[in-house]
Amino acid sequence: MVFDIQDVGTRFYTYISSLEEFMNAAFEAGKPLMILDRPNPNGFYVDGPVLDLKYRSFVGRQSNDCRRKMA
Repeated sequence: MVFDIQDVGTRFYTYISSLEEFMNAAFEAGKPLMILDRPNPNGFYVDGPVLDLKYRSFVGRQSNDCRRKMA
């Protein structure tokens, strides 16, 4: 399986949550997973608060900052 993540580098998109689903499916099926990532062209800095996990959803599943450097 190949997951080409072309994220905009913010927590408010579902790419990271989808990646988590792909990782779980690949593990359960015993299949390798290659993740293609690239630097975020707007990733000059990391910014914003981390997610409070009591507000966790598919839109924001991981407790990471609002803006990150990688896609």
